[in-house]
Amino acid sequence: MKIHVLIYNEFANFEVMLIGWMKSNGHEIVTVSLEENYVTSVEGFKIIADTKLQEVNVADVELLLIPGGDAPSLLGSSLLPEFIREVAAAGKGIGAICYGPILLGESGILEGKNFTTSVDVDDELFTHFKNGKFLNEDVVVDGNIITAKGNAYVEFAVEVCKQMELVHPETLDFYAKFLKNRKETIV
Repeated sequence: MKIHVLIYNEFANFEVMLIGWMKSNGHEIVTVSLEENYVTSVEGFKIIADTKLQEVNVADVELLLIPGGDAPSLLGSSLLPEFIREVAAAGKGIGAICYGPILLGESGILEGKNFTTSVDVDDELFTHFKNGKFLNEDVVVDGNIITAKGNAYVEFAVEVCKQMELVHPETLDFYAKFLKNRKETIV
């Protein structure tokens, strides 16, 4: 499976990197930028994009991942909303987390769909979610669209891998337990 990951300046790499770590070896990650040859993540990693959006053939996309971060900086793109609509119309998987779902909202593919996001309902940016049904949950799956709040990046990774069958179920169960294996400390 080809997993296309949208990368842009100030994207939150940690929100999608677990999917890359958990996926089976038979799946390929393709990083896609709008115009830049390389971008810098919120964590400070400089990443060279494999390709630019205008060079991506929708037929090659099997899963599109849109991390959060400064996703609002991509609003108004001349190419991105149409690309997202084409991926959705082709029935391909789409995963967006944190502020990433705002780009799905702008494209119109969340109309009539359940979704979640880290964008506060009182924030002016929330107006981009036209006629979608916001659910105040960590992760929401509606058909081929998976959305999540930014602090649910582990749950998002597990759900994407489950829905897209990127990992054998037993392995996925191991990862889910492994990633939640932490002790609470009281300060």
